[in-house]
Formats: sequence, C-alpha cells, structure tokens
Amino acid sequence: MIVAMKRILLLCISVTLLILFGCEKEPQSQGDVPVVKIRGNAIFVSRTTVQLAAEVVGIEESDVLEKGFVYGVGNCCQDTVLCDGVGFFTNISGLQENTTYVFKAFAANSIGMGWSETMSFVTEDNDLPKVEMKSVSVTGATARVEGSVTDDGGLLVLERGVCWSLSPDPTMDDSLVVDGSGMGDFSCYITGLSYGTTYYVRLYATTSKGTVYSEQREFVVDCMTVTVNGFSFNMICLHGGTFPMGAQQDNPYGGNYDEEAYIDEAPVHDVCLDSYFIGETEVTKHLWNIVMSGNSGNSSINDYPVEQVSWDDVVNEFLPKLNAMTGYEFRLPTEAEWEYAARGGNKSGDYRYSGSDSITDVGYYYGNSGRKTHPVKQKRPNELGLYDMSGNVCEWCSDWYGEYENSPSVNPQGPSSGWYRVHRGGSWNIVARLCRSTSRDCNVSRFSSETIGFRLTLSK
Repeated sequence: MIVAMKRILLLCISVTLLILFGCEKEPQSQGDVPVVKIRGNAIFVSRTTVQLAAEVVGIEESDVLEKGFVYGVGNCCQDTVLCDGVGFFTNISGLQENTTYVFKAFAANSIGMGWSETMSFVTEDNDLPKVEMKSVSVTGATARVEGSVTDDGGLLVLERGVCWSLSPDPTMDDSLVVDGSGMGDFSCYITGLSYGTTYYVRLYATTSKGTVYSEQREFVVDCMTVTVNGFSFNMICLHGGTFPMGAQQDNPYGGNYDEEAYIDEAPVHDVCLDSYFIGETEVTKHLWNIVMSGNSGNSSINDYPVEQVSWDDVVNEFLPKLNAMTGYEFRLPTEAEWEYAARGGNKSGDYRYSGSDSITDVGYYYGNSGRKTHPVKQKRPNELGLYDMSGNVCEWCSDWYGEYENSPSVNPQGPSSGWYRVHRGGSWNIVARLCRSTSRDCNVSRFSSETIGFRLTLSK
C-alpha cells in the first residue's frame, strides 16, 4: 500500500515538472552542412565592379570555417573570392564591362560545404568621358583655359586638352593644345593671340570609345603685337574709365587710405581716362638697340629693361625713331594713365603694389633684387597682364611734377610747366614703400640712372 502511494506521488511530480518546464528539444543533427542564401542578388553593379551579399542559415556563424563566392562568364564559375571576418559580402573588381556573369555563394563547416542557388548580373557598358570647363583668363596675348575630366566613362582617357578657332564649336580638327591624359584637373595655355579677335574655345577628352567636348567659351584679346625688324612686343589695351587717383593717410575711413602714403599722393581725386594701350613690359635693351642702332646688341642682356636713359633721350630720340619705323605714334604715359594701369584698370583688385599686396610677388626691390636689375616678366603680372610696374626700374611719365588738384579731371596731362619730370613704380634699389602704385617720384629731364627706364603708351 505504501509502495503504491510512493509511485503515485512520483508520477504526479513528473507531470507537474513537465507542465512547468515543457519538453526538451531534440538535438540538431550533427550531419547538416550550411544553408546559404543570396541576399538581394547583385547589390551594386558598375562597369567593372560588383558588390555581392549572402547569408548562412541554420547554424551559428562561428561554426562556419570558410565562406565566399564563385563567379565567371557564361555558365562557368572559375574564379573564387573569400569573405573574411564578420558578415557575408564582398566587392569584386576588374570585371569586363557590358558582360553577363554568373555566381553563387558557398559556406563550409566541419561537416561539408553548402551552396546557394546560381544567379547572374550584367556589368554596365562604358560611356564617353565627361569634361568640364572651369575658367578662361586672358593675360596679354595668352589665354589660360582651366578644366577637369570628372569621369573617364570606364576607359582610359587617352588625350585631353583645349581646341579653339575663330568660329563657334571648335573641334580637334581646329587648333589645339594637348595637355596629356587621364582624369583630374588640368590647364592649357593658348599663346600668340591677335588683338581685337574673338576666339571660341572648348576642352576635349578622348577615349577608345570617342571624343567629348565641354561647353564653349568665347573671349576677345585686348593685346596688340607690334613687330620692329623681327622683334615683337605686346601692347595691352586698357578700357577707359574713372578711378580715384592718389592715396591719403589722414582718414582711415576715407577712400584710398594708406598709412604709408606720402603727402604728395593726396588729395585723392577722381580721374576719367579714355581707352589706350600700354606696354606689357618696360622697354627692353633689345628693342632700344634695334631702334637706336639697327641691331639687337648683346643677346645675353636683351631681356633686361633698358636703363640709364633720360627723359630727354626717350622723348627726343627714341620715340621719333620708333614711330618712323612702325607708323604708330608711341609716347610716354601720363602719370594718370600709368597709375590706372598699375592699379589694374577696370579689373583692379585695389592692391598696394601692382597686382598684389606683397611686393615679392610682383617686383624686384631693395629686399629681393640682389642690388641689380632683372629680366622682364620674371614676376607675376597684375590684373591686366602688365609686368614689373612695381620695382625693377622706375618708369618715366610724360608729366611735369606738381601737386594734385582736388577736382575731377578728364585725361589730365599734369602741370603745364615745371622743374622735374615724373617717374613712377620704384626700382631694384628702392624700399617697398616707394614701389606702391600711388607713390610718386621725379627728376630733371636730363637725368639718367641705372634705376630708371620707361614703358610705351599708345592712344587708342
């Protein structure tokens, strides 16, 4: 009786535990290989790359010994790529464009290898490259064209550059400058342009699939080239306008304030000028020798600015001979014309020196010249493409030296008489303060020095 009661009690306890905790799951078979499924087919496809993803189900990832993809062209998956670390995805590169590939994923554990279904993707076809025009800047008789090849279309850019013509929509059959190959930013220079001529330019990029062109830009050259006995020099056209001439140091809130201004640079006054041409550089020894003696002289110093010439030498001897040889009426600039040009004309950036607030960018002065003159065009030009208007050698102007008037004037010629002739711009043995675009200096017309030369001007 007692034994029967014990058996009934044990049975009740077993039933109660079964109700409370349920039945234990049957262990998974130790003979299963991984189940592999593709996720999203080919997630990303380009011309030569693809991103693939898959997943393993039924077992823990930690139990996976190896996983990856096989792929190939047609029905043959001859290439393998493994996936390392956490996750089951990969990027495959070096594919052929416009090609159908098949692939499937695999995963292996200690039992064996499981495979996904076979799927496919098609790589994109190559396209023409993309080239963009960024800017066109004209300095004298030279144009700088900047752009970028932003997309190679999936093929190597074999050639890139700029093409131009006198007619719209230039192509590679017209004039061109080759910059090289590949993608990225680039710039090209077009030289030897003619004054007053309208040019049309486009960038181009070429691959094995073809050539593509950028948008078109057009520009007009404000530079005239003059040739004397085989020697050529450029005259830059300045479009007329009104500007505040001079500088002052009395009112920090007033116009043209400069703490380094001298008293003779004031008062600041409005000047209106007609259009005119001015020399791209100071007159060189090469041109001086051709005009004065009929030969070019010493070629080793031909590119240096001529100096040790007096105002009288220039006006009474050189200019009459040059005008007879060319048929033009060259002259010295007025002081107003010189300052307008030095300050950048209607493109002025309001710099202290001609083209920069740093004298070392644009000129040779006491601090960087080595106590000597230097060839022209070694420093950066100003906004108009004019070189060496600050430093190197001072430049004679046509005016008598005198005080400024405080009233607006049109094409001022300076005082009607005086003791001294103006020269501007500073030189290689002058401190930076005297090389500012508004600084003034003067001397008697018969004076000559290794620090003074001149620049040509021509009325338009």
